[in-house]
Amino acid sequence: MPLIDVHLVKNVLSPEKKKELAAAMTDTMARFYGEAMRPHIWVRVLETEEGHWAIGGQTIDAAAVKAAQGGAG
Repeated sequence: MPLIDVHLVKNVLSPEKKKELAAAMTDTMARFYGEAMRPHIWVRVLETEEGHWAIGGQTIDAAAVKAAQGGAG
C-alpha cells in the first residue's frame, strides 16, 4: 500500500490547503497504481516546527516560506 510523506514547515498551509494537497497526492498516485488502489493510498502531512528546518545553514520559518511564495499560502 503506497504511503506518501509530505514534509512542510508548520504554519504555512491552512488546514483546507493541506486537505487539498493530500487529495492531489492521492490523485497522482492513483494514476500510477490504478483507481482500485485509491482506498489504500496513505498520505501523511508532517509539519516541522518553524526554525527547526534549515537550508544552506539558514533556519526557515513560515514567514520565509510565504515570502518565497510571494505571500501565497
